[in-house]
Amino acid sequence: MCIDAMEMIPPEDWQAILGRFRRALRRNGLLYLTVERHAEELVRNRNEEARRRGLPVVDGEVLWEDSGYHFYPRMERVRGWLKDSGFTVEDDAEGPWAGYAYHHVLARLGT
Repeated sequence: MCIDAMEMIPPEDWQAILGRFRRALRRNGLLYLTVERHAEELVRNRNEEARRRGLPVVDGEVLWEDSGYHFYPRMERVRGWLKDSGFTVEDDAEGPWAGYAYHHVLARLGT
């Protein structure tokens, strides 16, 4: 299963969605997931701006002027959610940076 655009998913929904991926895959099935990355300072600044505007955001949540809501979790958190959802990360790598990057994760559903 190949999934993109997880940056549109708020943190409170990640585990439920990973659970649905788990149910959709066969035992030992593979999940290929991309996680959009931006410079931590930029994400932090945008997050603080949203807080100043009174928005109820948590760390990693931002509002872009041109594309709206995005959530950029730390990769440690993503790996934890995957593990808690029954996946084992088999390989991961971060793509080249050009203002932003994608972290590519290949995870296998446990037996």
